[in-house]
Amino acid sequence: MSDTLIGVIIGGMIASITPLVMLILDHRRWQRESKLEHLRSERKRLERMFRENLQRLSKAISKNSYPSDMMMDFLLTMPKEISILFKEFLADPNKTDSRCKKAYMSIVLSMKKTLSEIDSKMENIIFQKPKFKNPFRK
Repeated sequence: MSDTLIGVIIGGMIASITPLVMLILDHRRWQRESKLEHLRSERKRLERMFRENLQRLSKAISKNSYPSDMMMDFLLTMPKEISILFKEFLADPNKTDSRCKKAYMSIVLSMKKTLSEIDSKMENIIFQKPKFKNPFRK
């Protein structure tokens, strides 16, 4: 009789722990998917903003006229590295064709680097191995 009682108690403990473990695992999966979705939306937003502002920058360079709304986009909404490159370009009083092309390419490179960093973060989330802590290991 006591063996049966011990078996029932152990079975009950296992049955009560299993839902908690599943809940924890589901929560971790949800967190990972949430981070991934946030990075995807951020990448789309940046990609759209980069594309639009590069077109505007190209026209502005050819006309040597920089609209204030485009300048504010570069200075306030772009990542810091891109803003710095744009500020340096605007501060240059000698905007020759070669310097304009070089600045444009530097800005494009920085934009691509930003998107690449987001891609790397997404890959890390997708391919990371789940970490399980063994409570019995010291």
